[in-house]
Amino acid sequence: MSSSTASTASRRASTAVDRVDVLKGPSAILAGIAPNGSLGGTINYITKRAGSEPLNRVKILYGSDSVFTQQVDFGRRTDDGKAGLRINVLNRNGETSFDEHVRTDSITIGADYKGDRYRLGFDYGYVYNKVSDQQYQLTIGSGALKTMTSMFKVPRGTKFGADGGYRAIHEQYGMLHGEYDFSKDWTGYFSYGLRNTKMEYFYNNFSLSDRLGNATMKYSYNNQVNKADSGEVGVRGKFFTGDLKHELTVGANRIHYTRYMNNRTVKSGLKTNLWDIDFQVPENPYSWSEPKNDENTFTGVALTDNITTPNEKWQFVLGGREQRVKVDTYGTKTGAEKTHYDESVFTPAFAVVYKPQKNISLYANYMQGLDAGDSLVTDTDASNYSEAFAPFKTKQYEVGAKYDFGKWATTLSAFDIKSPTLIEDTATNRYAPNGEVRHRGIEWNVVGEPHKGTRLMGGLMFLDATYRNTEGGLYDGNRVAATSRWNAVMGLEQDIASVPGLTLTTNLTYNSSAYTNEANSFRVSPWATWDLGASYKFKAGGVPLTLRGDVYNVTNRNYWRALQNNGVFLGKSRTFLFSLTADF
Repeated sequence: MSSSTASTASRRASTAVDRVDVLKGPSAILAGIAPNGSLGGTINYITKRAGSEPLNRVKILYGSDSVFTQQVDFGRRTDDGKAGLRINVLNRNGETSFDEHVRTDSITIGADYKGDRYRLGFDYGYVYNKVSDQQYQLTIGSGALKTMTSMFKVPRGTKFGADGGYRAIHEQYGMLHGEYDFSKDWTGYFSYGLRNTKMEYFYNNFSLSDRLGNATMKYSYNNQVNKADSGEVGVRGKFFTGDLKHELTVGANRIHYTRYMNNRTVKSGLKTNLWDIDFQVPENPYSWSEPKNDENTFTGVALTDNITTPNEKWQFVLGGREQRVKVDTYGTKTGAEKTHYDESVFTPAFAVVYKPQKNISLYANYMQGLDAGDSLVTDTDASNYSEAFAPFKTKQYEVGAKYDFGKWATTLSAFDIKSPTLIEDTATNRYAPNGEVRHRGIEWNVVGEPHKGTRLMGGLMFLDATYRNTEGGLYDGNRVAATSRWNAVMGLEQDIASVPGLTLTTNLTYNSSAYTNEANSFRVSPWATWDLGASYKFKAGGVPLTLRGDVYNVTNRNYWRALQNNGVFLGKSRTFLFSLTADF
């Protein structure tokens, strides 16, 4: 069951997820406009269901500096296998490597029933998460930008979030999904989901003023309620026209969500120094309030036809979605409507796959994506904060090849993605869609088990992400903020034959340098991290146990990650995690 369309949940409990499908690139044809503003891809969660065998699993984790986690996973099916129930409960509490205090409680329930011609599924989740004394980004202020082009090193674990700050989230969601087989070739389906999320933040913005470490701080209080409901209905099936097989899907969906939010400045202009930070935490004079901030309704109808030749050497995908987008924003103080957008747009999709051999696939596609999230000004310091623009349409061209060697497989692809973007006018502190970003690159991936007991997964990407057609050509040719030209990851698992049940793992991650702004005047250096792990499966008293230990950032690399809007985030220092899992 896909849960992403059904609930548009913002804080999915990971304990409820059985599998995660990552669909790269724009994909408006699949689920419509991205409700949370993601054009780089779509994440589809497949929720857990009870298996054929009873499950009683307990997992205990300990992570540095002192985070304890307890998790219970329970699953049962009826004797006839038709009805199933899966329950996951999690509690996490303790201090992280940034001296944050984390508390998470969640419970998820997944139920399903399999009839002769129909299937039903239901999911419910409750998540509470609070992070106190949280770490925040460091903003490079205008003064520092005049004298600095890169960030100097700071002691590991330096805190830019004030003690006394917090962010708390309560979320509940529910989903219902059903399928009915009209015949062996045709199936109807529906999904419906609800979500209610309450969030409260008391936080500081730490802005560097110069290379000496002088800084200013601003404290803000933000509370909001997000309410969402979504539904989908459709039919899928197959038929033949001559020798060609058609797999047809026709579906309609609707996503509606409303945000009630009040973001207020508590105190600003506080002076301090990075080398001896005095956070000067003020009293918060504000209380909870829920003025309507924005309301969004996305409706659409889509049709796709997957056409296959008799020998399966050729496969063609044709499709399109008619999407209506309605976005309204409101004044926090007056409650009056500030901006309004209500239009429809058609997004086509085309793809072709050619298999010269059974283990070789060559493909090309053209996809479009829609994004309302990035067309809404979210910078709270902007003069036109919360202004909504027409949704951005993204166009992607991609070609690639996949070679399956049996025990392992590799893919190579080249892509070109173009999309409008919001650009800040620094003179007026106003954002407008005065530009375009183009992401052009080549990506190589490999996955498999080339030798029994040796599993690998990795990839390498060259990304040329640049601004184009900016007003007056001001940023044309500059690299898009927070993007690296080179990204690489390689993971290896090795079973130790001489010690049955023992597996060693290692992972390497690399990101080349990246800029923090459109002007490319400030950048962070390249960074790489190395992770190590080991797991050991054994039995004690007839109970299957798995003992696992992981070390992240083994070399304790001190590095910065680039963010947009002149932000940087200090990478985590060396972190340990140990767990014990028992299946009773």
